[in-house]
Amino acid sequence: GILRELKEADAPALCKFYEEGGFGFLEEIPGEVRRGGEEGQQAERLRIAAYIRHVYPVRGFGMYVLEQEGRVIGMAGFEMEEIAGESRIVMGYYVAPDKRRQGIARRICRLLLDYGREEYAMEAVYLRIRKENQASMALAAKLGFEPWMPDPNVTDSDLLFRILPAWK
Repeated sequence: GILRELKEADAPALCKFYEEGGFGFLEEIPGEVRRGGEEGQQAERLRIAAYIRHVYPVRGFGMYVLEQEGRVIGMAGFEMEEIAGESRIVMGYYVAPDKRRQGIARRICRLLLDYGREEYAMEAVYLRIRKENQASMALAAKLGFEPWMPDPNVTDSDLLFRILPAWK
């Protein structure tokens, strides 16, 4: 598979991910997109277009889609989020249900961590994981993330993990 920047044509695949419900933080996705259908896909196309214009050129990094044999099977990347009063780099990932448990998320996350360290000298990367998501917590541990102080501004269902630049 390949990891590439988002494009507007990815809207139907991303809307499907949101509908599957496994996407950890759906509250960040606008309601019109979550409703799906043609309206939701059009709203997602507009959101992606704005993202392409404003996020990649400003930050140099962002969210990417994972494509395998012409099919979008996941997404992963970095976002900026305010945590404990500071702007921090948060890594996120999603793999389609039929592609899970194949080591895809681990490979993509390692690739992203190396890219972030080498290209952007990222000093720390954070993960926000729901406490019931045992698979993501296991992946975080395999990648070298450690539990970090919880953000008092988030619900107690979110756990924060941090990895420092010594990751390998």
